[in-house]
Amino acid sequence: MNQETRKALFSMDEFAKLGGGQIAYVREIEAQDAMAQFPGAGKLPPAARLFVLHAADGTPIMIGDDREAVLAQLVEEVAALAPSWADAPPDPDIVGGQAMEGLG
Repeated sequence: MNQETRKALFSMDEFAKLGGGQIAYVREIEAQDAMAQFPGAGKLPPAARLFVLHAADGTPIMIGDDREAVLAQLVEEVAALAPSWADAPPDPDIVGGQAMEGLG
C-alpha cells in the first residue's frame, strides 16, 4: 500500500490568523462554560443560555444572554469603524467611481 505524505498548507498559528480581525462568529455556550471563560461574570443560573462572539481565531470578544443583541452590538461596532464616505475628502484620482489610470 502506498501512503502519501501530506504537508499542511498552514501552520496552526497561520491558520488562527486567517480571519485577520475581519471574521467573527457567535456560539451558544452553557453557563458553566461561560463562568470558566469569563471569571468576572460571576455565578450564573445553570440553565442560562449565553452567546459568545468569537474572533476567527477563537478569542472571545463579548458575551450576552440574547443572540440578537450580541449580533446588534457587533454591527454597531463595525459601523463605527467603517469610514464615512460623506466625510471623506474627494480622491483626485477617482472620477465617477473609476480610477483614472494611464490618462494624462
